[in-house]
Amino acid sequence: MMKIAAKRLASAVRQPPCIIRHRPAAAAAEVSTNDGKRVEPLAAGGAALRQGGLGEVPHLQQQQQQQQQQQQQQQQQQQQQQQQQQQQQQQQQQQQQQRQQQQQQQVLRLLCQDSRC
Repeated sequence: MMKIAAKRLASAVRQPPCIIRHRPAAAAAEVSTNDGKRVEPLAAGGAALRQGGLGEVPHLQQQQQQQQQQQQQQQQQQQQQQQQQQQQQQQQQQQQQQRQQQQQQQVLRLLCQDSRC
């Protein structure tokens, strides 16, 4: 039994399938698209993708949409962070201005006390 299986395996390895052996070169070089145009195999795959002829296209479109949504969300988050930073900076500036005004008022008071306004 083992010898027979080994012989079958060896002969299968030596002989390629008939489809490949007898395949004409012209059929391998040209492929027709949905609209009947003849193109090379690589270009045919791209054309089929563009025309929606393959089942993978909706899946790819979903992936692209998800990626776009994620990018938009990231952009929105970045914008929100920038707005928060700007608000914090404005608050800090306002606080600094208030401190400066208080200091100026204190200086004026001291000057007035010294000169007995």
